[in-house]
Order: sequence, then structure tokens, then C-alpha cells
Amino acid sequence: MNLLIDGSSLLHRVHWINDKRNFKTSSGEDFGDIYMFLNSIRCLAKLFNTRQIYIAWDKRIIYPSTNFRQQAMDGEYKAHRDKEKNKSVYSNEKYLVLTLQSLGIKNIYPRTMEADDVISWLSVNLTGPNVVVSTDGDLLQLITSDTSFYHPYKKKLIDVASFEKDIGINQSSYLYYKAILGDVSDNIPGVVGYGKVKAKKLAKELIDDPNCLEKLDQTIKNVLIKNLSLMNLSMGYSLAGPEEVVAYKEQLDILEGLEPNLDKFKEYCNQFEFHRFLKGFNEWESIFGESRLLTVLKALGTR
Repeated sequence: MNLLIDGSSLLHRVHWINDKRNFKTSSGEDFGDIYMFLNSIRCLAKLFNTRQIYIAWDKRIIYPSTNFRQQAMDGEYKAHRDKEKNKSVYSNEKYLVLTLQSLGIKNIYPRTMEADDVISWLSVNLTGPNVVVSTDGDLLQLITSDTSFYHPYKKKLIDVASFEKDIGINQSSYLYYKAILGDVSDNIPGVVGYGKVKAKKLAKELIDDPNCLEKLDQTIKNVLIKNLSLMNLSMGYSLAGPEEVVAYKEQLDILEGLEPNLDKFKEYCNQFEFHRFLKGFNEWESIFGESRLLTVLKALGTR
């Protein structure tokens, strides 16, 4: 099983929780974000009994750069976010990524797009089953027979069978529903005058009637067409051009042979004064230690 984790989303969550706890080392350094992030990863790996973990980040390989979403919205896409405030979230990102690598976890970055696009591509191109881990409802559209969605704070796993019961709308009309409502977190305006009830009704009509879109008022139609192009994750990495997918493939090729180095992980735990992790190190070894097959192969190779 592959865990496809929205790293930027998780890091933001733990950062603002840690900000209230004042987690500092004896020298006054604050590595609380790393501690809480790693603890979340440990819990997820244990819950799903896997160490096949891929973490997608929003940090772009080519920076500065703009993608088609930013261009389509004339710079208003996510423009309301406080960039200066968010800098503190990533202050220890370098150390976090190195520590994750020591556990054999694969960190992947978009070329010019976003973590959501990387996760979308991985969900299609990795041999499943996959579990997408995020609090971002946009990623619910990735659910298939091979890919499910896990909300880490609600502790809820959503799949094809449970989609309508859990989300309250048929999966086939979900993307239309999102396009009608817009997305406040991404600063994407929806159709004026449409709340959840009206949005569900219109989304169903758009699925049931192939000609429904053409019958709509031109203003509503324009909003829908624009929002669908912005929100449809199956289109994102393809619209970005072939170089985007090449970047994903190249990263996977490099990471293919990545194995955990728990001695290095222990060094990081000592450096960051993660005493609880060190005390319970056997658990980390049981979750992220090399597979029995690899251990046998290594032993045979020394004979």
C-alpha cells in the first residue's frame, strides 16, 4: 500500500499547533514542527501497516515561476494568503526532509505546479492500492477503486463505496459541486447566490443532463468552465506541459532505491532532543526497519 501525503498541508497544521506549545531544545531551538510531523507519519505508517510513503510538497523545483492557475486568475489565485507569516512554517523544512529521508520516505516536488498535482499523478501511476492523506477536500476527486482518501484529523477513510454517505453527494457530480461553490482557501470565487443545497442540485442536473451546461446563464456557465479547469486535478499536470511529468518521473527514478537509515535517524533524534522517540526507538525500527527479504539478501551478499 502507498501512502500519498500532502506534506505542505500537514506541516501547516502541526506548525500552528506547535506554535502554542513552545517546544524548545535545551539550546532554545524549536524543532517541535519536526517532532509533531514525524509523530503523525509514525501513526499513519502504523495504521496502514506500510512504509511505502510518498510526501508531496508545494515547493516548486523552478522558482520563481507561475502556473496556468495563477495566470488564469491574474495573480489572484491564493493571493489572500499571508506569505510572510507562512515563511515560519517552512523554517525547518530542510531538516524535516532529511529526517524523513532517513526513514526511507520519498519526498517529491512539482516543477511549476502544486502538491495536489503531484499526488494526482502518483495516484494514477503508482501500483495501488493508494491512500491519499490530506484535509483538502479537492483531493476527494482522486478516489477510485485503487485510491481512497484518509482525513487524519477526522480519522475517516473514504472510498468509492462510502463516498456519497460520507460527503453527501454522488461522486460523479462532486467536481461540478466544487466548481459551483468555488474554493475560499484558494481564493477561487464560486457562482454567486449558490450555497451547498443549490450547488448539489445543479451538480446533479449537470450530470444527468448532458445539455444542462449549455442551457445555463452565460455568467454561470463561464464561472463553471473556468473553475472546472482550475480544480480538475487530472488536468493540472498535463496542462502544465510534458516537462512537469518528466520532473515527477525523474524524481521517482532517483528515489527508487531509497532505503531507511535508522542510524542516521537516531542521530537526528539526538540532535533535535527527541527523547521520547529515542526511548521508544524499537517501534521506529519495527515500522521503518528494512524488510526481512532485504536483510536476507544482504546477508547472502556477504557470504
